[in-house]
Amino acid sequence: MYTQDYCIHLINGEQIMLPGERNIPENRTIPGKFKEARPDDVITYGDPDIGYFYIPKRHILFIRAIPNGE
Repeated sequence: MYTQDYCIHLINGEQIMLPGERNIPENRTIPGKFKEARPDDVITYGDPDIGYFYIPKRHILFIRAIPNGE
């Protein structure tokens, strides 16, 4: 399984680092969920091992993919 990590930059300056799988449908990736969400939606990410994150879309400034080795 390949992974692609992401850094979510929030409007208050905080950054959230999240792992993401590459071999899942686009609409289930972090950027895919962000792209499909309405402005007032809450983006949910996580699993029982790492816990769950609930981030309002309006609080996200941008999402950056983390290159390997960074």
